[in-house]
This record gives sequence, C-alpha cells and structure tokens, in this order.
Amino acid sequence: MAANGDVRNAFNEAHREAMATGIAALRERGGRAMIAFFMQMYGTSSELSFFGEDGERHIVKGERGCTQRCALGMLMFGLATHPLVVESPSTPDVRE
Repeated sequence: MAANGDVRNAFNEAHREAMATGIAALRERGGRAMIAFFMQMYGTSSELSFFGEDGERHIVKGERGCTQRCALGMLMFGLATHPLVVESPSTPDVRE
C-alpha cells in the first residue's frame, strides 16, 4: 500500500477520540482491557513545555497524538487510522 500525503508528524496528529473509537471497535477482542490504559494515558490533556526565544518556559496543552516514548504509541496510531484504511476505495482487499 502506498500513502500520499504529509505524514511527517503523523503520530502527533492522530486525534485521541479516533484512538478511543478504534479501541471501542475491538469490543470483546481486547477493547475492554485496553480502555483503562488508554484513559490513564490519554484521558486528559497533558502539559507540554518548551523554552521560547525569550528564554521563558512556555506550557501548552497536548490534546492530540501519542505521547512520546509510549510503548503502545504505534498501536494507538494504528487504531486511529485503521478505519481510514478499511474504508478507502484504493484498498478494496483490506478486511477487518
């Protein structure tokens, strides 16, 4: 499968609501076991800090994407994007 588009920061752009929807779609196949982990890691916004050119520390709320170094970051990204792959007309052989 080939993807066309800007994916330079894709893990940071996946919506957390889409991740939760992906987990819910698993139902009995593991979704219930994952939901507690997901809510612990991604249930609220996280504080991200950086130092600006002025030397001051700035804090922004992280409300999208996977947390850096999250062991399950790739899984969360996959759960968020799986419906796009399944529904894509260019991937007719992909099945759930």
